[in-house]
Amino acid sequence: MKSKVKSIGFNREWKGEAKEGKPAFTNYYFNIEWESGDIGQFVTNKRDQTKFVIGQEYEFKVSKLDKNNNKIFDIVKEPFIPGKSNYNDPLNNVKTSMSVCQSAAINMYNIVHKEGKNSNMQIIANKFHEWVIKNGTEKSILSLRWNAITRAVEQISQMSPTKLETLIKEHKLTDEVIANADFFMKFVDQTTV
Repeated sequence: MKSKVKSIGFNREWKGEAKEGKPAFTNYYFNIEWESGDIGQFVTNKRDQTKFVIGQEYEFKVSKLDKNNNKIFDIVKEPFIPGKSNYNDPLNNVKTSMSVCQSAAINMYNIVHKEGKNSNMQIIANKFHEWVIKNGTEKSILSLRWNAITRAVEQISQMSPTKLETLIKEHKLTDEVIANADFFMKFVDQTTV
């Protein structure tokens, strides 16, 4: 099956106990809906998952059914081809992009709130990610945009407390970060001409 991811939402976590020399572990379950209409879940060992990204197309399969007959999806792996580089592989670039954007969202939250995590961070990370990939998934373009979004997040720590508080109250802080990232990219575009 092949389709784009329509939506992803956290479902639950499950902790496995250490057994016979194997360490304890945690699996995280996410609900996923595909544009093809398929609905189910997927499992990963990362709470801030990058396995599937909203808007990206994947070849996927139903790997199993859980005890409630929910479909558990997994990515169909490409076969290993000796000599094939994944340096500029679009899927790897998108996964790296999502990871960078999640890190930027966490950094933004920590600058504003000093500690902890927030359920809105995935929404913020998705907005950052949409901005980063809007000009393509070629690594040379993405790396510039990753740097721009990271610098824009760092810049909010330089804002006056009054401006920062106003942006937070008006729910415009994410938009401000993206506007600053656009400004950085305009500067980069001018210097590379």
